[in-house]
Amino acid sequence: MMLGFLNSAARVGNKTLRIASSILAMLMLVFASYSILDTWYTERMAFSNWELVAYRPVSGDGTLSREMFDELSKINPDVVGWITVYGTNIDYPILQGPDDLYYVNRDIYGNSTLSGSIYLQSANSSDFSDEFNLLYGHHFDNGAMFGDVAKYTDPDFFDGHREGELITKDGICYLNFFVCIETDAYDSNIYGVTTIRDKMEDELLPTARKQVFFPLQVKGTSLDGDDEDEDPLGKGRPDHDWLLALSTCDDAETDGRVVIIADVTEGEESRTPSSGTASTGELRPGEGKWAVLNLMCVVFTLCCIVPFCMRYVNFRKEQIKTAEILGTVGVILASVVSLLLFRLTENMRSPMTLRDYWTPFMIFIFASALLVTALTDRKKKQRAQED
Repeated sequence: MMLGFLNSAARVGNKTLRIASSILAMLMLVFASYSILDTWYTERMAFSNWELVAYRPVSGDGTLSREMFDELSKINPDVVGWITVYGTNIDYPILQGPDDLYYVNRDIYGNSTLSGSIYLQSANSSDFSDEFNLLYGHHFDNGAMFGDVAKYTDPDFFDGHREGELITKDGICYLNFFVCIETDAYDSNIYGVTTIRDKMEDELLPTARKQVFFPLQVKGTSLDGDDEDEDPLGKGRPDHDWLLALSTCDDAETDGRVVIIADVTEGEESRTPSSGTASTGELRPGEGKWAVLNLMCVVFTLCCIVPFCMRYVNFRKEQIKTAEILGTVGVILASVVSLLLFRLTENMRSPMTLRDYWTPFMIFIFASALLVTALTDRKKKQRAQED
């Protein structure tokens, strides 16, 4: 009596486990598919589309097109300029909201979007008349929005992408980036600053000497602080020269920020880029970290092979059917793909993070292997009952 009860309970438990595994696998597949599509859509939408780029306020001869500026203002009256950094994906209109959160999750059309907009801090004048102006933009690993700003921590990338231009309602200005700083979101020497002389020389540059990734030169002046008598910002420059900073998130730290600062000079027309090559904008893994969830997915996917291995060990006792062979091939293929993807996208010598761009793909592969395992086991049980 007791033995029969235990056998019945075991069968119910096995059936419940198979159903739960199948449901879990399908839910994971749905979640992973949604995450992949949502990430793809968000990052694709983060790039300037052709329709928007057509409104770039530059005429055929390279001079400022006030007509195009008027058209941009009709789309959104908060448009205050356009920024282009040669050889990067940075080619966007600039907006300015009533506060520094308004355009965090709004596009130029006023629609809600995770990519947000490139926007000028609310403390600055909309005509860029301040000595120090700060632009915000989200960081995307594929280079959209201000994703390429984080790449300036690489000296080679910095040297190849030091030039750009800022288009305002008053004309075209040339940008020459001269420093890259790693800081945090609460650095009062950068955020909320609108003047150069009061803050920049006394507070920002001494801080930058500690945080800057590599010594750079601006008009022959060193920023590495070797000579305390040097003038890092060039006091003898014309009064109309000013600075423009681009700020984005640093994925390696929760409140980390990467800021690049450009010396701005007035120009007459849009000029041909003299350095750098355009980024392809292809999807690529995040840099400088590896995801622990991805490693867990690889391990769990490999574990799905174990039941199939046990069946082949006992192949003399039970006949292996075609469905089980196909299931084995499917799980092995999923394991190989999982291992290769992890090997190509993750560097375990880098700092660890919970998830990254590739996590939904790894979950999708694991869920596929789990579903194949559950379905194959179900086929085996059905065959056993028929026999």
